[in-house]
Amino acid sequence: MLLESVGTDPVRHGEAFEKFLGALLEAGIVTDAVIASSEAHARDFWAIRDSPGEYQRFIPNHAAYDVSFSIAQAGDAAERCEARLRARWPDALVMTYGHLGNGNIHIVVDVPGMSKHDHDHDHDDIDDVIYDVTREFQGSISAEHGIGTKKRDYLPRSRSATDITAMRTIKAALDPDGLLNPGKVI
Repeated sequence: MLLESVGTDPVRHGEAFEKFLGALLEAGIVTDAVIASSEAHARDFWAIRDSPGEYQRFIPNHAAYDVSFSIAQAGDAAERCEARLRARWPDALVMTYGHLGNGNIHIVVDVPGMSKHDHDHDHDDIDDVIYDVTREFQGSISAEHGIGTKKRDYLPRSRSATDITAMRTIKAALDPDGLLNPGKVI
């Protein structure tokens, strides 16, 4: 987790932040922490946080998900997703990261040895695991990247028939000829 805290009095604010972090460490809520000692270190921390897309060069056959849950349940939902993925594919690489402040979780899954041909079939199985957990936690199958065509069949797992009808009604009202984003839900 990356936290940035800024105040009007850098010395007093820094001391207050360190005290806050110390209390979290003592309570066992946080098990390890690093505090940037300079603006350069802070920029380096943000560079790490802003570079998760780099993994795509190293694991090209991955399956990636953009789901969301209530903030209070995001951690539990992410843990359940990982446990179920590992139960099915024990050697899978599972990376979870996201935006804790709004419950948006990104899950990246790579199953070693999965051939390109098998990837599509297994990708559907991975979809089922992720979207079943999303349904159980009453989350959303898309946090920030939309439904598109790939997630359209999974939409009923996180939205009611009434919700989907409302989405289609809005799309029809805004785009009666289906010219904008054709084939998409909204």
